[in-house]
Amino acid sequence: MIDAEPIADADRACPECGENVLEVGYMPSALEFVTGWKCQECDWRETDRD
Repeated sequence: MIDAEPIADADRACPECGENVLEVGYMPSALEFVTGWKCQECDWRETDRD
C-alpha cells in the first residue's frame, strides 16, 4: 500500500501550456517520500525523484 497526502493545487502554472498544476506527496516505499506535479490540461508531469 502506498501512503499519500491529499492532492492540492500547486500554485504554479504548467511550463508547457500555462494551465493549473496539481501536487501530491506519496511514499512508494517505507524509505522514500516523493512529491509529484501534474498538469490538469496536458500530459506534462514531474517528480522530485532522482
